[in-house]
Amino acid sequence: MQTTEGKLSIGELGSTRMACTLEIMDREMAFMQALQNTTQFEMRESNLQLLGAGNELLAELVAQTE
Repeated sequence: MQTTEGKLSIGELGSTRMACTLEIMDREMAFMQALQNTTQFEMRESNLQLLGAGNELLAELVAQTE
């Protein structure tokens, strides 16, 4: 992972091949795709937004509060 002037670059990702349900595997693949397509990020309150090249929202990581 590399950051430069508000830009974000994430290299190749790896994962394990676990025996999960199809729903969980699909969710993992979607998240990994979002990470690989992320070019920028923003913090909104305590949430991390991953943004693509066209500034589109790819994923939002929401902080859990106790």
